[in-house]
Amino acid sequence: GPQPPDSTELMGHERQSRFDYVIRTFVSAISQPEHPVVIFLDDLQWADEASLNLMRTLVMKSSAMIVGSYREDEVSPDSFLGKLLRGEEAINVSQIRVQPLDKSAVENLVSYALRMSRRLIRPLADVVLNKTD
Repeated sequence: GPQPPDSTELMGHERQSRFDYVIRTFVSAISQPEHPVVIFLDDLQWADEASLNLMRTLVMKSSAMIVGSYREDEVSPDSFLGKLLRGEEAINVSQIRVQPLDKSAVENLVSYALRMSRRLIRPLADVVLNKTD
């Protein structure tokens, strides 16, 4: 016959809270203050507020250390990420500005990664440089 609705189905805020709790509990189970878990996240400029709140919670309530990268020119000062970066959201943030790689560095990187001479990879290095500029 017909089954009653699933009482374990969570909606909205409850679902987000449960997800945050599970992730925080998992990270706490695999890390200790003297051996923190380091999580690297790329393109933080595209992260939504719920994800950034989870990051903040992990930093504040577990032994996680978050290392993130973002494009500075794509973060508005009034965005949630902008507030996190300015320290308005009660977490300790250290910033390191990384300059773009120059042509020689890209050639070295591509040459090393492909185990080919710089002379052979130069056209590919030019494409990589143009695509990532």
